[in-house]
Amino acid sequence: MDAFVCSPKNKFVRVTHDDFYSPDVHQLTSAPARSQQACAYDMDDVDLAWLNRVNAQRNAIGSSKISELSFEQTMEELERQSWANMQTLLKTEEFLGIEYDENVICDVCRGPDSEEGNEMVFCDRCNICVHQACYGILSIPPGPWLCKPCALGLRPPCQLCPNQGGALKATRGGSTWAHVACALWIPEVSIGCVEKMEPITKISSIPPSRWNLNCVLCKEKGGACIQCSVKSCKTAYHVTCGFRHSLEMKAIVEDEHSEDGVKLRV
Repeated sequence: MDAFVCSPKNKFVRVTHDDFYSPDVHQLTSAPARSQQACAYDMDDVDLAWLNRVNAQRNAIGSSKISELSFEQTMEELERQSWANMQTLLKTEEFLGIEYDENVICDVCRGPDSEEGNEMVFCDRCNICVHQACYGILSIPPGPWLCKPCALGLRPPCQLCPNQGGALKATRGGSTWAHVACALWIPEVSIGCVEKMEPITKISSIPPSRWNLNCVLCKEKGGACIQCSVKSCKTAYHVTCGFRHSLEMKAIVEDEHSEDGVKLRV
């Protein structure tokens, strides 16, 4: 594009020497190239105060003064390199934290997605991930969040399986704990307040036959097992063992208007 410039010869200014360029009509300018070489970083009052303090320290030890231009050029180069490094990391996903990991799932429902009002929350100590609704988190605190055992400094065992860690809640007495997932999947067990997902109740209602089942996955005794939903299949396993071995365990909505409209199928 031409730009008319007032000069003795009244020539047009051009930035490129292409097929349309004519020395009788046009005058080339190097302004774009000079502007690219110019420093785009502008010092503010905070930068200036910092530079004055550094220069005072350098002066005390006999070092040369850092000019404002040198400071701006250095800051611009740092920003350029930081941007380039960030673009590289974005492509390789090396910098992504666990909340961006596609494999992160809720420890209770095993779902990978969050939604407005039901976000996925991470414990800042043990790093378990749970949905708000799955663990009874009524509101997400502005600062760090700890699951119940971590908040009390505990590492309690689950009364319903031999697996350690995970999303646990206390029973009514408060002295014993169980995985929320175990409580949801074992038919006889209940949860006192569904909104808060605690306390875990009715463990005593589990029949001896369930306690006596052997888990085919961990081979360990202890806890209460569930069985395959196919009536002809008697295979038994702990709830958390089923999760760890990626068994197909899903909540099926049969009648959303019924109190018992959600069925668990494994």
